[in-house]
Amino acid sequence: MFNAMEPGTIVPIQRHRDTAETMIEVGGKLKLTIYDYEKNIIEECVLNPSAGNYGYHIPKGVWHGVEVLAPDTVMFEG
Repeated sequence: MFNAMEPGTIVPIQRHRDTAETMIEVGGKLKLTIYDYEKNIIEECVLNPSAGNYGYHIPKGVWHGVEVLAPDTVMFEG
């Protein structure tokens, strides 16, 4: 699935109990935040194809959230 988003879009903290998720950034820029089970931040990464940071694999059950940082952000989620 492709998601097109604009700056200010925030995908709340979530997890997928039964499936993993792979995010591939096609255009724009977003910040992906990974949390532990108490929802403390354990990792942040900026996906930005212009800087060579294209994707991230999130194992099933891992808490994560997204914040869009640039106009015309498009992400493939699979």
